Amino acid sequence: MSDEVFCFTYDRAEAARVFQEIGTRGLVLAILARIQPETDWEGCLVYKGAAPDDSARTVCIAIRGAAAARVQERIVEVFEATGIPVPAIYEGGPEPQLELARVVGGVWVTP
Repeated sequence: MSDEVFCFTYDRAEAARVFQEIGTRGLVLAILARIQPETDWEGCLVYKGAAPDDSARTVCIAIRGAAAARVQERIVEVFEATGIPVPAIYEGGPEPQLELARVVGGVWVTP
C-alpha cells in the first residue's frame, strides 16, 4: 500500500459552535458516518496530528494510505457541507497523535 499523506485543518471555534460539546474524535466520527468508504480506500487511516500552521485556532486531520487524496477530498466536502470551515488543505502531513478511524472490510472502524 502506498503511504501517501494528505491533511487539512478545520476551524476549532466554528466546529464547537456547530457540534456543541463534542471533541475532535466525536466530530470526525460523525463526519465519517456520512461517508461510505470506496473499495480502494481499504486500509486508509484518518488521524489527528499537529497543525502545519501551528495555530491554536485550527485542528489538523490527516489521512494516510493509497487513496488518501480522495478520502481527504470527501471528508473536506462533508465538513464544509456541515458548516465547518476548512481554511487549509495540504499534500503531506504530520505524524499521528491520535488515530481516529481506518477503513477495514469496506467500513470505518475505530482503534
